[in-house]
Amino acid sequence: KRGTADVSSVAGGKRIRLTFESLGPSGDLNVALDGQLDDAEPFVRWSVSVENPSRLHLSVVRFPYVNAVPAIGSSDDDVLVGPGLPGVMIINPAKNWPAQYALAWRFPGEQSAQFCSYQDSAAGIYLASMDTAGYVRSLNISKRSGAFCLYQEFLLPDEPVAQWKSPYATALGVTAGTWQQTADIYKRWAVRQSWCAKTLAQRDDIPAFWKAGPCLHTCEVRTYGTNRLCNGSYYPRVLEHMRALRERIGGPVMPMLPGWENYRRWTAGAYFPIFDVEQAKGVLSQLKGDGFHTFVYLSGLCYTYQNEGRDGGDVPGWERYADSLVIDAGTGKPKTCVLNESSPGKENVWKRHSYEFCPAAPGTLAFFCSVIDQLHALGIDVVQVDQTTSGAGDACASASHGHAPGRGVYQSQAFRTLLSEMRRHGRSLSPDFVFAHEELHEELIPYLDAFHTREYRERYWYRSAPGARGIPLFTYLYHEYAIAYGGEGPGAGAAKSPATVRDLAVNLVTGKTPAISVWSNQKAMSEAHADQIKMLRNHMGLLKTEAQHFLILGRMLHPLEFAAPPVELKIAAKRSKGWQSEPFEEKAVLTSAWQSPEGTVGHCFVNITDQKQTLNLALDARGAADWATADVDRYGAESAACQPLYRRVALPQRYTLELGPLEAVFIVLRPAR
Repeated sequence: KRGTADVSSVAGGKRIRLTFESLGPSGDLNVALDGQLDDAEPFVRWSVSVENPSRLHLSVVRFPYVNAVPAIGSSDDDVLVGPGLPGVMIINPAKNWPAQYALAWRFPGEQSAQFCSYQDSAAGIYLASMDTAGYVRSLNISKRSGAFCLYQEFLLPDEPVAQWKSPYATALGVTAGTWQQTADIYKRWAVRQSWCAKTLAQRDDIPAFWKAGPCLHTCEVRTYGTNRLCNGSYYPRVLEHMRALRERIGGPVMPMLPGWENYRRWTAGAYFPIFDVEQAKGVLSQLKGDGFHTFVYLSGLCYTYQNEGRDGGDVPGWERYADSLVIDAGTGKPKTCVLNESSPGKENVWKRHSYEFCPAAPGTLAFFCSVIDQLHALGIDVVQVDQTTSGAGDACASASHGHAPGRGVYQSQAFRTLLSEMRRHGRSLSPDFVFAHEELHEELIPYLDAFHTREYRERYWYRSAPGARGIPLFTYLYHEYAIAYGGEGPGAGAAKSPATVRDLAVNLVTGKTPAISVWSNQKAMSEAHADQIKMLRNHMGLLKTEAQHFLILGRMLHPLEFAAPPVELKIAAKRSKGWQSEPFEEKAVLTSAWQSPEGTVGHCFVNITDQKQTLNLALDARGAADWATADVDRYGAESAACQPLYRRVALPQRYTLELGPLEAVFIVLRPAR
């Protein structure tokens, strides 16, 4: 077993080559690592190649692969930063993770961007993929005995090959400071990629009403009895319901109508005729005539063949599309997928059995364009591809879909092509067509008008690891390129709920469009607590001001730091045994900082408590501008009027901000006139 190492100087940096020879059981496996160090970046860009003349079956290559210290000095301020869809940070993993705990961010999967880190304020490790095509890959962190292990994983072809080279570079380097400072390293690379070709301000293909920030309201069109079986239609009351909400929150509402499908909610494929079709036609027409843009979700790329449990039964029609379905490698038949939303202890009460369209199959696009056609005929031009949270299609063993059988880069490339063509088709029918996707993926940005994301969720799904806490990572990277709305929305209710108020405030302060939900508890909206309505009015009110340029179109900056007392909330956490209430600590005042497309700088402050809060601030431009002097203005949520605070002042400017209970304020800094 032999190896070599060579380092040479090149313009702007260093070039590194490491070789490892005579590896493997047959002694003829050779590996070469080629690295490039750019003097302007804190990482080495690596590629790896393998000579495998004996064609050993190699399933994965894990590189870079790093064993890091179990704690960076004291572990108290150690964090793991990861791209779990909207973003996640693991606090003090040495303390909070049990031995052998491991976390993987995969693509296709929960990996929305391509970097992770292990760091504290003084030191840390930065690990990133640099894949612009969409290969199957993962970033991994695990807690081992005496170490944290970080690695990037390549999946190799199913058939052994004599030579293999990494199809994209990886980056391994150093970092320190806040998670935003680490994200800055990645963003310098990311904004040069195709998905950042245009900012939102530059894109004229997104309807103006969507850029204005309407409030998405999730309200089911079916009603249910005490046995949770469908017992009627809510369509007769939908228009009145939406008008009342619009009046109450003081801004535009976008009705999202679950249960619209022919069969049970989330029954995919056999969508038409829609539920209560004759009554629905009239109501949908009235909604459109009254300025509402009705929104529905498609249940991913699925075609349901059976619903199990409540309102269950067989669903016909999938056979017509058998040639376009994902084929299972083991059976050679359409691959089945199951969605189970039953409560723990009632596992078969609500279960859906489906097949899935392959995005590369010739018939897939025609099917989904026909769905868009039929929705358009009903007056529905806002459509989401739901349940494709992985950001790609499933691996397919068919040899007749125009791709190599098995997993491959086609899964993401064909999916992006499908989205692009579906959006193009929708836009050909209506200039108001809006196309959305459930959850965030950087590669999908140019092909969509909107992302559905749950920034406000904690201890849930991609933020369920021990010590996990949400961070607006994707927002920090891509807010000026992609609009994300506030998920299906926090649930409205009559009871006073500081946690719900906090969730609504998170959507505001992280630059999501507003959202509120009632699902099938339709009366909950009219009964919603005044605090919830107040926070929604804050959001709608600020979007009527100059703050919209920041909160919808702007670039997120490093937030201001100031003292604010902590508050302890009770939040709903999704655990293996179901939902349970857990304590959660939050700051009394949430904040964010932004740069508008015009170059001005803004700071958002939201008091989530029912107590007055006093903040001592040092207002500055967050490094986004170096104005000699600045003008400073203040906007409140109750009036669109601009209140001048200072003229021609040097930054930073000391300012004491008094926030009333549940008050939201936006402060704008601009070069002095």
